[in-house]
Amino acid sequence: VTSEIALGDSYGHYELVDLNIDQLKTSLMHISNKMVNQLLDALVSQHIQNNNEIIAEFENIKMKTLKKPEDTQEMIDLISFTTKSTSETIPKLEKNISEAAKRLHFLLDHYIFNEAEVDLNRTTLNWPSKIAP
Repeated sequence: VTSEIALGDSYGHYELVDLNIDQLKTSLMHISNKMVNQLLDALVSQHIQNNNEIIAEFENIKMKTLKKPEDTQEMIDLISFTTKSTSETIPKLEKNISEAAKRLHFLLDHYIFNEAEVDLNRTTLNWPSKIAP
């Protein structure tokens, strides 16, 4: 957007007057850059929140499946949980990870992630391979 504004004419030619619109162009570029940065910040915040939710769900699956059942009822509950996780939860999480990867692909062109955010993205994308049987 800012490049389109910057490349536009610097003078407006009207019948009675010529206007120098450089200040207007500069202000428009500043405002558009500010809006783009606000949108990127909101997208990154949502991306981080989604990644944290994905990781939390995988951690929940990991904790529940690694817990040793103490009686028959806990064993039945564990089998039920594992079956549901395998058939419903993990495919849903894989879809969410795919969407996160698409967002990440876009954000890599427009945003500079700090080290913690890079680690969060790496953890999110690697969870399916960590939990695979």
